[in-house]
Amino acid sequence: MPKTKADKTIAGTDESVQIVPDANVIVTDSQKRNDVKELNADEEKLIADAGHNDITYEISTEFIHSNINIVMEVAMHLHYICYYKLYRLHYNTFEEYVSEEFNYTRGRAYQLTRAYDIAEYINKKLGPTVLTTEPQCRELLRLRIYKDDELELEDKEQSNEARLALVKKIWEKDNTAKTSVIAAAVREKLKTVQAKRIKAKSVEKFTQEIQSTVSRVQIRITKLLASKEWPKDELDEIKAVAIEELKKILASLK
Repeated sequence: MPKTKADKTIAGTDESVQIVPDANVIVTDSQKRNDVKELNADEEKLIADAGHNDITYEISTEFIHSNINIVMEVAMHLHYICYYKLYRLHYNTFEEYVSEEFNYTRGRAYQLTRAYDIAEYINKKLGPTVLTTEPQCRELLRLRIYKDDELELEDKEQSNEARLALVKKIWEKDNTAKTSVIAAAVREKLKTVQAKRIKAKSVEKFTQEIQSTVSRVQIRITKLLASKEWPKDELDEIKAVAIEELKKILASLK
């Protein structure tokens, strides 16, 4: 059975604790909570894959409990628990797991797992010591790629490439990659993105207003032309005058 909140103490330490398992622990039905649903085929496969990689629910959960203040290592084990769905051995959802085991909010848990994802992605490209702290990664999480510089729909791969390019640029100038340096660079990058988004929205708004105005003018001209029976030669001349006047207006905007 999982520990309850009342049974837990959060052990803070500045050093990593290496836990070497004797063997993978087989979780019996008696160890599960009564309301935990049966595993589906995908979950069973992922949990089996974790076992083949010597990753277990017990090891990661115990490590997180023992090293709750070693944030990036905690983030790594939270990633294991989430990605391999190890939480399903005792809980129905990842949110239930982090809430019951560590009193984490859903947002904080996913913030940590995403921080680990970014660190893993960038460190594989640039070296294992480039991103070493969660605040560095948290700053980089703010940097996203927006579709058409406006729609806030993040493309994970594109955003990670943008983050990698930014960190690489910083790393070439300052190989300590301090959090403050990353934060400043992210802020500058965000200013550019935000400026593009504001510009795009301004242009779109102006375009909509022009289209609305043109539509109103078109309706008025149509009504004016329909107000009487115009001889064909006069009607053609009136239309030509209207076109010329509109051209003059457009020319005055240059």
